Amino acid sequence: MRELRVGIVGFGMIGKVHAFGYRTLPFYARGLKIRPRIAMVATSRPETATAAGELLGCEGTTDWRRITESPEIDAVHICTPNRDHLAPLLSAIGHQKHIYCDKPVASSLDEALQVEKALDRADGAGIPLYTKVNMMTFHLRFIPALIRAKRLIGEGRLGRVLEYRAAYRHSSNASPDAPYKWKFDVGGGAILDLGSHLADLIDWLVGLPDEICADSVIAHPTRVDPATGRPRPVRAEDAFTVLTRTADPKTGAVTRGQIGGTKLATGSEDEMSLEIYGEKGALRFSLMDAHFLDFYDAEKKEGWIRIAAGARYTDPHTEFPSPKSPAGWIRAHAACIAQFAASIETGAPVGADLRQGIRIQKFLDAVRRSAEARAWLAAR
Repeated sequence: MRELRVGIVGFGMIGKVHAFGYRTLPFYARGLKIRPRIAMVATSRPETATAAGELLGCEGTTDWRRITESPEIDAVHICTPNRDHLAPLLSAIGHQKHIYCDKPVASSLDEALQVEKALDRADGAGIPLYTKVNMMTFHLRFIPALIRAKRLIGEGRLGRVLEYRAAYRHSSNASPDAPYKWKFDVGGGAILDLGSHLADLIDWLVGLPDEICADSVIAHPTRVDPATGRPRPVRAEDAFTVLTRTADPKTGAVTRGQIGGTKLATGSEDEMSLEIYGEKGALRFSLMDAHFLDFYDAEKKEGWIRIAAGARYTDPHTEFPSPKSPAGWIRAHAACIAQFAASIETGAPVGADLRQGIRIQKFLDAVRRSAEARAWLAAR
């Protein structure tokens, strides 16, 4: 089997999720003809680099350039805070690495456009200089129930979509005593954090809207910085809501939607919900009950049907431990990483690549600007 040497830049929660995904691939994606090996991990402090290296059985470093520039590394994972994505991303592109980037692409649209410019660089004959596989961590695409939803929509079982609602609810910012962290500063916030997942999911299933009107809120204007014990101003929103409109260019028929993300939903855990209503049918999904997809056939009018999607995957994924095993958040991440590795092996497109991440970042910037202006804006 061909070896894929992987370097992970950043080893907080999401870096550990990526590493766990690789460790489980022999079970979850036995069909792969490529063998990933985590060869190096980079963190911001010597003690965390040492601990990460010991956990993964590889070298730990505080210099991420040793990963992005090394000829001994084939694929780079970007798992740092948003504000620290840009430099290693540009370096990995420049050094022709396969790239797996956690969402969002960067901390701002300006930074995302720098990534786009790097991807567009060409030689004198107009041939792109960067040719490697690249992928975003839009793991909701890899939940079997949502894969089934995509299939039903593609088969026309909903007909023309009339309305949709997508929401992501957390409770982490509800208390005024929640300490200051990087997500409360510019480059953090609910729009980039929760909105990235929601926007990509809506784009994948029904397409991004034409127009939006957004609102956002900061619940507590200051938070205590645990490093200093002093209050710091909060500069990133805790919650947002978007109204959307999309008009059919031929008929003028309008699809309306609502997209909302909040970290103020007291008592919530990781609650993503989706509703799509069409002329011929409808779908409902809850991440807290991810084993099932609810489907309504308006033509048969026999009531809502619960479809048990479980762990029903197709190649290169397996249905381990069984197709009827309950779906899980971490399992979807493993499936997302398996697709990345499979695309490196076969050259097949990944779908949710860096350009899709940039497309989503452009949409989210429009959400931010609409919320600031309190006005309807073009979304694309």
